[in-house]
Amino acid sequence: MTLAVGEGLRVRGHKVTLFCRAGSPLHQRAERSLPCVPILGGMDLSPRTVARSAAALRRFRAEVVVTFAVKDPRWLVPAARWVGVPVVVRHPMDRPLPRTPYHRALYAGVERWVANSEATRATLQRTAGVPRERIVLIRNGFDVERWAAAPPADLGLPPGARAVGFVGRLERRKGLFELALAWPRVAARIPDAYLVIAGVGPDEEAFRAALAAAPRVRWLGFVADPAPVLRALAVLAMPSHFEGFGLAAAEALAVGVPVVATATSSLPEVVAHERTGLLVPPHDPDALAAALIRLLEDEPLRIRLGAAGAAEARARFALDRMLDEFEALLLEVAR
Repeated sequence: MTLAVGEGLRVRGHKVTLFCRAGSPLHQRAERSLPCVPILGGMDLSPRTVARSAAALRRFRAEVVVTFAVKDPRWLVPAARWVGVPVVVRHPMDRPLPRTPYHRALYAGVERWVANSEATRATLQRTAGVPRERIVLIRNGFDVERWAAAPPADLGLPPGARAVGFVGRLERRKGLFELALAWPRVAARIPDAYLVIAGVGPDEEAFRAALAAAPRVRWLGFVADPAPVLRALAVLAMPSHFEGFGLAAAEALAVGVPVVATATSSLPEVVAHERTGLLVPPHDPDALAAALIRLLEDEPLRIRLGAAGAAEARARFALDRMLDEFEALLLEVAR
């Protein structure tokens, strides 16, 4: 999301400079399209990082600072205060901010907050005491047309197989182990169904162990461009415990794939129950299995939900809409 916003604003004629960690994946990708200053890193409030950031803000005559990663405010908020530049903090996850005196002092000078869902905005307001008028809702956007035009990947499955996909970081909060419990029931009911998993993460080893005895599971590992994988699916499973936005669900809708997601956090804002997918209770592998089976057995329903999802994605998740909203906010704050 950092690159999408930075590159989009630069194309619109704004001067954009990215601060990042040296050698990070973001640094490597950004160097092809954005001026990048690799100066972030170190402990919280690192004097060296704060001083270097403040000097860079002066050098580039910054009018506003916007942070995207969770750790960035720990260096950039004090640096921006030092040189008198307003700060916008994007809070990407539906989780409370810490309420320690340190965090209250750190965030006291933030001019605006950006939440990418109503759920995240409500959490910021309720748990951190951020006034609602200082929280701007800007939902994630992406190049919907590029995703819709992606050719389906060859997943190496037998002819006629139907793929249930999981695409994302392999960590417990994504509902991995509920999916592992649900899958044997789905596989027993639908003999030509395969579970396709794209991603890596800290709980991969445990997730693989949980599915070791399950039939018809394919592991793709890290996938740089998930659009073709999503296009090849019959259904996307997203049984997360919480999300900031649920981008994989929106991307699946864009390629016409219905989603089975949990009715928690921001996911009901992305997936409309019985219109673009099905919602199930979180932490409920039986309900997850039943919803997946229903969609796999009912092809007309899958087609109807997929078509509605594609139309919904074009209307709500377009990249230009997100850029319009960021541009308006940053111009307002800079003024």
